[in-house]
Amino acid sequence: MKLRSIALALTVMLPVCSFAQSRDNGRVERLQDHVYTLAADDMSGRKAGSPDAARARDYIERQFTEMGLKPLFTNGYEYQFQRQGVTYTDVAGIILGNGYSDEYIVVGAHYDHLGINGRGEVFNGADDNASGTAAIIEVARELIARGSELKRNVIIAAFDAEELGLYGSEALCSLLSKEELLGKVKLMMSVDMVGWYGKSHYLKLEGIGTIESGKSIVRELAEADDINLKLKKFENSVFTATDTEAFAKAGIPTLAVTTGTKSPYHKPGDDPQLIDYQGLGKVSDYIADFTVLAASDTTFRGSGRVAEKHSGKSRLFEAAVTAYAGGTNMNFTKSGLTTKSGSSIGAGVSGQFNFKHFGLRADALYTRNNSTLPDPADVYSSNIPFRYSTVTVPLQVLFQTQGPSRGYFGVGAFYSYLIEGQGAGFDFKRNTFGVAFSLGAKISHLGFSVNVMMGADAFTDKSISADPITTFAGISYYF
Repeated sequence: MKLRSIALALTVMLPVCSFAQSRDNGRVERLQDHVYTLAADDMSGRKAGSPDAARARDYIERQFTEMGLKPLFTNGYEYQFQRQGVTYTDVAGIILGNGYSDEYIVVGAHYDHLGINGRGEVFNGADDNASGTAAIIEVARELIARGSELKRNVIIAAFDAEELGLYGSEALCSLLSKEELLGKVKLMMSVDMVGWYGKSHYLKLEGIGTIESGKSIVRELAEADDINLKLKKFENSVFTATDTEAFAKAGIPTLAVTTGTKSPYHKPGDDPQLIDYQGLGKVSDYIADFTVLAASDTTFRGSGRVAEKHSGKSRLFEAAVTAYAGGTNMNFTKSGLTTKSGSSIGAGVSGQFNFKHFGLRADALYTRNNSTLPDPADVYSSNIPFRYSTVTVPLQVLFQTQGPSRGYFGVGAFYSYLIEGQGAGFDFKRNTFGVAFSLGAKISHLGFSVNVMMGADAFTDKSISADPITTFAGISYYF
């Protein structure tokens, strides 16, 4: 199945009408009709690949047909693809531009949801994502009306099987790549969960850093549309994903558009009566205006930057703050005596250079340690408390997997400066050295590690020769 030939399609006249300054008064009512239809109980949750999803798809196609949206594919709106032996179906149309006929803007939303659980509860998915599907239907309607303003082609896509793993958007991305059109996509927007503007009080745009001058563009347009934005340069969370992912990994500028997660998404209570339809109207207006801008402004382009999680590469330099807790004991090397472990807590900062599968990490940690020392009067039977604080600087070489989320093993050395120590009968050195080991993982902005630091230069006077051993678990936040 191939995409409609652009050369052929350009010979087809598009319906064009003048766009009034005031918004379409019937839009909010139509949005409500779309959501109530797609998220009705008798749709049974629109589970991907099911007859209920097919009924939702039929509704979307009827809307596209009635408004005059041209099918994207040579044999209609539908594109079928398979995953693990199951057939799924995307629905897509195209509004042809008048100038840059070989360039595209993609606006997509997934129409599938979770179906019915084992207790017979229907996951209607009004916000997730009947709201986004309703929005792109109305965006398509407005873009057709404003077709004379568009220089680039606009693809409107309703994706199947997002809930199963972003399969629908991945399928379209693969098809565009196969047809050698993916490199001509100037922007991809995923409209996912946009029905709770009244409760969130913002429309979140993630990915403005992928667009040249993205922040100023979206803010100027928001002022004109009187809508409050929450902006993020990039999509960073590895725990959430939307249909931008396949396009972003291909280096395409992307925007994830949402009103957030305040709705009862992925719960049976995500019902149509909870949607803010006036807010959904404002969101649809904004998406339409932004799409017109991206499709009509010849200076609109990508920044060349991509989210770390989409690049598959680690940043060259990373900085983090770290907190840890663990235990410290004293190893008396000459006698073979090791004292009981006491608590150890600390915090600090770190910097790390990444070179593919190797890294170089330096930390500066302030520590407070509690341990015990043998009583000089009765070395083997009695212990006295020992408290000390240090500034410790470990330097480690890391052997790591590559990517923004990764695992690693580190080995190196540390230097420790004693700020103060309290323990009777011993003379403590200010400067000590030792070896350091770490095992950990970084997931998005968070790092988790288990660390061991073993003193190798006697902490006490050499006649007694005691070395500290500190084992701790750390948590880091990467900027």
